[in-house]
Amino acid sequence: MPKGWKQSLPKADHAWISKALFKLSSTGKLELDMSKINKLWWYPPQPALRVNQPPAVNKYFTQRLLVWMPRKLWQVNLLFPHADCNKHPLTSAGLYPHAKQVLDLDGYYSLVTEYVECAKCKKKVISWSQPILDQVDIGHGRQFPIIITYNYACDMKVVRLLRQRGSGNSSTQLQKKLNEQHNEVWLPRTAHYLTDCQTFVQASKKKLLLPQTFDDPPPQPPVPKPAWLLTVYCRDVLTRLEEVRASITSTFGTVLKIDSTKKV
Repeated sequence: MPKGWKQSLPKADHAWISKALFKLSSTGKLELDMSKINKLWWYPPQPALRVNQPPAVNKYFTQRLLVWMPRKLWQVNLLFPHADCNKHPLTSAGLYPHAKQVLDLDGYYSLVTEYVECAKCKKKVISWSQPILDQVDIGHGRQFPIIITYNYACDMKVVRLLRQRGSGNSSTQLQKKLNEQHNEVWLPRTAHYLTDCQTFVQASKKKLLLPQTFDDPPPQPPVPKPAWLLTVYCRDVLTRLEEVRASITSTFGTVLKIDSTKKV
């Protein structure tokens, strides 16, 4: 897989993603197998219920993958979003070299995408950028449930929990709830792995097997700070600005209260 993917994807996902999406070319190099790009969501293989071999730690801590390539999946006609090239058509330009980690309610998942480039000026655009998403029809565009930021990305299921904000639903409170939910999912994975390791440890103590060494479970990825969650919420409001404006301007015969002051 691309070098940037190796650096930005969790180590536990390298093996199964390489096997699921890539193939060996005629020159012996690993390349994306376009015949396999036929769905958005990819799920890793699960650990066996009964282990006959010493367990590999990576198999217990994998996460799902979202492959966002609208041009390849649906043959969407995309145009260059800047006026310099007078909306020339965009063509595929290979994989975007970095993956995003997306915050979800109970953990993280990975997001990868492709580059598209202008046929005239050869400038590249990322397929998850807003000018490209705006060109995808509603039915397909709604299948991209993510708000992108510089370091992380956030699933819309998390953002919706902030829309009805009040004294008991602040960004700090949401961060605490996400921490608790992530812990509830990460702990059973760790217990599953350590239990399978214990089986081989006990067998080696009884001289049934040679002594085995096992890797420690990886650290749990932290949940972003409340300030970041609030920033994501603000970006969500901006995407719904026309809807909010229409709702306010269509209100008749009532007084709108501004923030928490006495101003009206």
